[in-house]
Amino acid sequence: MVQRRGKPELWDLFTTGITFGPDPALTANLQCDWPGWWCHEEKERLLAELIRESDPRKRRALIERIQAVFYEGRRPDQDG
Repeated sequence: MVQRRGKPELWDLFTTGITFGPDPALTANLQCDWPGWWCHEEKERLLAELIRESDPRKRRALIERIQAVFYEGRRPDQDG
């Protein structure tokens, strides 16, 4: 399944369960290589900063920026 998961042309639907993680920086489905997710230079940079940052206020600002990047427009792999 893991081999097929990395090849979207081999499946029409991908479903999984994600357990609660206390730290968004460690959430696998935010990573660029997670099936069905997207790669974005700023998102990757912000996630790397989030992993290194320990100040709660700065971490919250980084998380908010990651969310904004997600909602700010089309993913690079979308048409139109």
